[in-house]
Amino acid sequence: MINNEYTKLNIHIKLGFGSAPVYQQIVEEIIRLIVSGELTSKDRLPPVRELARQLDVNPNTVAKSYNELAERKLIVSNKGGGTYFNENAPKETKEEAINDNAEKLCKKIIAEAGKNSIPLDSIIKRLSKAIQNKEAGNE
Repeated sequence: MINNEYTKLNIHIKLGFGSAPVYQQIVEEIIRLIVSGELTSKDRLPPVRELARQLDVNPNTVAKSYNELAERKLIVSNKGGGTYFNENAPKETKEEAINDNAEKLCKKIIAEAGKNSIPLDSIIKRLSKAIQNKEAGNE
């Protein structure tokens, strides 16, 4: 059964110099929620104006985010019925979203390593060890 109430999204955006455009941050955060399973096809996204109010941004910014997600076939809008994650999104679209997020995460790690003068080979070793620990159940 589809939920008639909308889901309060756990979205964090950064405003100011050096931040990605707000609409893009919203897109990335919603994709993160989809990929993590926090957002399912039964969860209704907040209306544009409500999410804009929650994030203290212009409604046009949220509308732009929703439009991009719809173009990528990750969400569907039903006139008068709300906006939901598209559980029938093509597998390639979901994989592309995961790969995009993974690439952005890697870039952030590399940038942070550079800021902190941490050699990339050290990051790679620690990441490999963390993966091995997780696979062994030793998180």
